[in-house]
Amino acid sequence: INTPVAIAPQLTLVTDTSTLMLPESDPYYPWEARFLADPGCHPRYMRAAKWKLPDAKNRIKGTIEWRREFKPELIVPDEVSVEAETGKM
Repeated sequence: INTPVAIAPQLTLVTDTSTLMLPESDPYYPWEARFLADPGCHPRYMRAAKWKLPDAKNRIKGTIEWRREFKPELIVPDEVSVEAETGKM
């Protein structure tokens, strides 16, 4: 992953998402953990936030909240087949 050297310490700060995560007892926890463990996740959010740590954390928090509400990994293909047929996906 190509990151500016001066920003590398901030990248390690944004990877600490333990305060944002669901408790391990929650059924959606494994999906959330997998999303946050993706090696490209945190650099992607840092780039999107133009390397501003508070903004990157807010973006990750917003995404986590959206994913908890809509649970995209649990959507059955049959539920979105109409959208897929019309080219929306």
